[in-house]
This record gives sequence, structure tokens and C-alpha cells, in this order.
Amino acid sequence: METTAQSRTNHLETYFDRAIERLELVTSRNQLRTTLLSYEQEPTAEKVATMTSIIKAAKEPILELEQICVTDTNGIVVASTNEDCCGRDVHNKDFFLQAQEESHLFFVEEDGVRKLFAVGPFILDGQWIGVGITVVNMNELNRIVADTTGLGETGEVLIAQKSPEGEIVFLTSQRFESEAFLQTEIQSISPMHFALGGQETTLHSIDYRGKDVLATTQYLEGYQIGLVTKIDISEIRSSIYVLYGFMSLFSLLFIFIFFVASRYFALLITRPLSQLEKAAKEMSKGNLNYPINIKTRDEIDSLGHSFSQMAKALKKSFETVEEKVKEQTKQLEDQKKALMNVLDDVEEEKKVSEKRVQDLEKFRLAVENVSEHIVITDKDGMVLFMNKGAENITGFFKDEILGTKAGTKQNWGGQMPKEFYQTLWKQIKEEKKFFSGEIRNKRKDGSEYEASVNIASILNEKEEVQFLVGVERDITKAKEIDRMKSEFVSVASHQLRTPLSTIRWYGEMLLAGDAGKLKPEQNEFVHEMYDSSLRMIKLVNSLLNVSRIESGRIQINPQPTELKQLINGVLEALQKPIQEKQLIIIPSIHPQIGLLMIDPLLVREVFANLLTNAVKYTPEKGEIRIFVSQKREEILVQVSDTGYGIPKAQQNRVFKRFFRGDNIMTKEPDGTGLGLYITKAIVESSGGKIWFKTKENEGTTFWFTIPKKGMEKKEGDRTLASTELIEEKITKTEESKGKKNKIVKKKTI
Repeated sequence: METTAQSRTNHLETYFDRAIERLELVTSRNQLRTTLLSYEQEPTAEKVATMTSIIKAAKEPILELEQICVTDTNGIVVASTNEDCCGRDVHNKDFFLQAQEESHLFFVEEDGVRKLFAVGPFILDGQWIGVGITVVNMNELNRIVADTTGLGETGEVLIAQKSPEGEIVFLTSQRFESEAFLQTEIQSISPMHFALGGQETTLHSIDYRGKDVLATTQYLEGYQIGLVTKIDISEIRSSIYVLYGFMSLFSLLFIFIFFVASRYFALLITRPLSQLEKAAKEMSKGNLNYPINIKTRDEIDSLGHSFSQMAKALKKSFETVEEKVKEQTKQLEDQKKALMNVLDDVEEEKKVSEKRVQDLEKFRLAVENVSEHIVITDKDGMVLFMNKGAENITGFFKDEILGTKAGTKQNWGGQMPKEFYQTLWKQIKEEKKFFSGEIRNKRKDGSEYEASVNIASILNEKEEVQFLVGVERDITKAKEIDRMKSEFVSVASHQLRTPLSTIRWYGEMLLAGDAGKLKPEQNEFVHEMYDSSLRMIKLVNSLLNVSRIESGRIQINPQPTELKQLINGVLEALQKPIQEKQLIIIPSIHPQIGLLMIDPLLVREVFANLLTNAVKYTPEKGEIRIFVSQKREEILVQVSDTGYGIPKAQQNRVFKRFFRGDNIMTKEPDGTGLGLYITKAIVESSGGKIWFKTKENEGTTFWFTIPKKGMEKKEGDRTLASTELIEEKITKTEESKGKKNKIVKKKTI
């Protein structure tokens, strides 16, 4: 619990520090401070518009900021990204009074909505000229506090601070009391008293539900916030009881293994003696060919060897008598030869049969002991065979499954939609085709798992389905690992955005002359820094898009959109490289295609990725064609070029993450290899399809479809981070290099 508490404390300190840093990035802008000072001396609407423009530009790339306000020294809001706040008087508010000297954080509730204010002073040449206010979205704070990883089913994280009256108030909702934001703590002695008193300890207490809990306290000194992590004592005791049961089971298992081992060593001693006894009885019956296979390397081994020698001597004696009998009668000899031939044939047939039995046993052992879930059913799916791997994965025993229908709610199946099973049975039973895919099943204990499944039909001589063989592999852990990897990429990319945005802002300020006029060489260096930061932001946005698409968090917001206008906008952004390479662009859009209900941001990203690749990987004076036609139920788009093409050996990897063809790595070293992966994900999530045809050194053609009825609206908490506008901005910065103190037109990243 102490580790969990420390982890949450670190996350919260990072979150609060970031809120203060964003505020200070606003209050430190030189142009904003000089405009505010000028406004104090002579208020004009033009100066208000200038300040509003600056803070809007500062807010747009930061999704966590809901609002930025600027007040004068009298506490009047003179500029805000929310026009409704302009003119508001906050001179008697605590956050205004305390923000005149240094930056602070305040938790407030306005109109039933929780808000976090970061406030700090505008200082110019040592003079206080106003206060900056940023309203921070609390979704990230709520996520950190609501994360109960490592705290079981009853664990909870609470944060609070003392009010001016000395009372303890909660800063976020409680897990079991969602309406507790800014409510007063009523207990006279509680873990939160220790936390806010700066005492970091672990103690037993009674929580607000009246439950016995074990609590750990932490104190965020810089923000005067206390943190308590707690878990019910009853859950801790349950875990201990489970451990006791586990130890008891292990003890019983040890006793059983000891008994089996004792039995095994006893048999090692008595088995050779039993073999000698049985050999003696067989020899007494005249069976001199009875084998004695004793290899103990002791006295019993010597005795067994003596028995074998005695049997050979007796056999030789009998053979001598038999030869004399053969010499006496020719007829008996012929009869014996005929009999021996028959015996040889029987012996040969016996060896063949034994070999078949051994082969079948090897097959059974191989199937029985593999870790995959293997079942064999009749043509109707009734289970005839089930291996040990199936028992381990599903938790069902063979006796429970044999004779039941595979993949139903009676055993491990029935978790997929009805249409899925209809398609599966049609493919393997009617079409007699091999089925491969992923499926969600349920174990005997009720827990669900994801599996990779392959099913083949076994046909008889009449080409009729006689048996079905299914092989299933549990991929739940592999899926979880992939999800964790995506989350790691998302978190890492998200953390990179703030420092990269800071570099970009300061680069813009330097190029704009906010820090004074730059020398030509300094101007060139700053351009290089600014251009590199934009390229890095493009990579970060691409990684964020991949993470958001894979997690299903991207929202789809269909709007009436004209494809022709959308395509022209993308081509306009690519005009510079098109003109430099003297490329021929041939667009052809069906005139009867009207407005489509599609998400313009997502579809623009598809066109941007396909056309950017076509322009980038087509040599000079090449040709790019864009055709848009319509069918009954869908719109068909074709983008073709006369570029480098894709090597045949790598064509099956085109839509994989980070793929770039070997033939273009030296020609175009820049690129993330994520564009086509994102394009495919957008098209398929919109109900369309995408495919391609290519030949190396001749060109590539991509086709994709969009449902004519449009895209279905989907709720989500993220939009797509644009990489096309960054590409355009990079192009414009390259145009401006060498032009003294000239900066590109600012656009939203």
C-alpha cells in the first residue's frame, strides 16, 4: 500500500506541476505582458483583441486547458478565451488576492461543475500588472485518483485539503460516495488528519462507511494536499485465508508425491525377483524362448544371465534331437518347413500390426500432451475426443464434455454473436473450407478468455464432412501485453507533447522577435530548431493516433461534406512539392456525388496520407491520378501514381505499423511508417474496405470505399491528432529559411 500511495503522490505532483508550468508559459509571454501594461495605461478594444488572440493561440494545442483569462490590477477580467467571462469582477476572490505575488492552484465548484484554477501574476520589469488564470480540465486528476490498481475490490484513494476555516474537504469524488467533491470531513480523528498534518504513516481506522480499513497517508507539501490510500481489513483477511488454503493443498500434494515415490522405489527392488520367478515357471512349462531382461548390474542380474544360458543349452539339446528326427523322416521335415513358412508370415504380419499400434499411440500422446486446446467432433459438432490442453484451458474435464456439442453455452462457448456462429458453421460444414479467426470463450469458473481458433473439415471418400478438428490457443495474455504496449506508447507520446510544445512556442517567440532582433546566423539556428520540433510533434501525433485508434477512443462525428472540396484542400497543402517535382495531377470526381455524411477530419487524414505518399514517392515529372466514382451502396476512391512501387516480398506488410519499403529508405529517409496503418484503421472503422495493387518501379494504386449512407456517429473522448497541418507548416518553414526574421503563419498543431 505504501508503494501505491507513493506512486499516486508522484502522479499528482506531476499533474499539479504541469498545471503551474502551463500557466507560467502564458504569463511569461512578452507580447502579452507589454500589451496588458499598455492597456492599464490606456484601455482600447484593439489591445483587448490582441490579448485575446494571444491566449487563444496558447490554449488551442493544450487539450487539458478549458479556458484562459487575464485580469488587470483591479481584478477585472479584460481578456478571455470565453467571451462570457470578459468584464467579470474577481477582485474579492481568494485566488485573485493570493496570485498577486506567486502562482497557486485552487479547487472550485461553479454551477455544479468541478474546476481546477491555476492563477499567477503578470510581472514586467519587477512591476505587478495583472493576474493570469487558467481553468484546467480535471479528467486526468479524476483518473489518477480513481485508479485502484493494487488496492483490490475495496481499495480507494482520497485527496483533501484544509479550507480557510480549518475544515477538511474532499477534492474529488469518493469511490463509494460519488457526490463528495468539496464536502467537509466530519470525523474528528481520521487518516486524513494525519496526512494533512504532514505525518506519512500506516494505521488502522474506521472510514466514512463505518468499515474497518488499513490506511496509508501521504502529504503533498508544495500544494498542502493530503492523500490517503485505504483497503478494507476484511479483504486483507480473505487474502490470508486463501494463502492458508493454498499451503494446506501443497502439503497434501507433497504427501501424495512421497507415497508414489516410495511405491516406485519398492517396485525397483521387487520387480527383478518377480521376473526371475515368472521365467522359472515358463521354463518349467517348456518355454525356453521366454526373454529375461534384467539389467540391475548386481547378483540378481548374474542370476538372470545364468537362467538365460541354461535355457539356451536346453534349447540346443532339443534342436539336436529335432535334427535327428528330421533325418529319419523326410515327410516330417517337409511338413515342418511348411509350418515354419506360415509362422514367418504370421510373425511379419504381427510386426506390421505392432508398428501401427505404436504409431497410433505416438499420435495420441502427441495430441494429448500439447498445450493447445484440441477437440475432434462428428459432422454435427458432438465432441468425440478432447485432449489435456483443452481441460487446462477451459477447466472442464473430459467426462463433462464428451458427447456435448462443442462451443455452446453448455461448455466453453456461446459468448459470440449469433451471426458469428452461423458464418462459422456455414464455412466449415457447407462450404467445407478451413476456418481461422479469433473468438471469445468462457471457462468453467465463468471467467472469459480470448482464443485463436483453427477448424478443419475431415472428408470421406465421397467428399462428405465426416469429422471436424478444432485447435484453439489462449491468447488472452498476448492481447493484454499488446494493450499494455499501446498504453505505454500513448502515455510516452502524451508526456512528450508538453516539452515539444514549449520548444515550439519559444521558437516562435524568438522568430517573432519577442526576445529581440536575431542575427542571420541565429535566425538560421532557430529555424532548424523550430523545424525539428515540428517533425517530432508529427511523429508524436502519429503515435497518439495509433494508440487512440487501437483503444477505440476516437470519436466519429459525421457532417455534410463535399469530397471535391476536401480533396482540393489536401492538394493545396501539397502544392510546393508538387510544383518542385513538376508532377501531373489528374483528378476526376463523379459530378453526381453530392454531400456525404462523413467525418471530414478522419476522411481528410485518409486522403492526406495517400496523396502525401504518392507525391513523396513519385519521381519528377510523374503522374498522380485521383478518381472518385459511385456504385449502388458505396463511394469508390482510387489514388494511383507512377512512383517507386512496393517490393513484392514486402507487400503483405504494407498496412503494418512502422512499415517502410526497403526501396525508398535511401530515397526518402523521413517517414514514420504509420500513415497506411492509420488509413486502414479509419476506413475499416467507417464501414469501408481498402486494398492496393503495385509493381516495383512502375507505380502503386490504392482503392478504398466509403458507405454511401455515410459514417455512423461514435462517441469518444479523443479526436484525431492532425499530422497533415504539421507537414504543411514544415514546408512553409523551409520556404522562410534565409528570409530575415520571418516566421511561418501559425496554425493549430
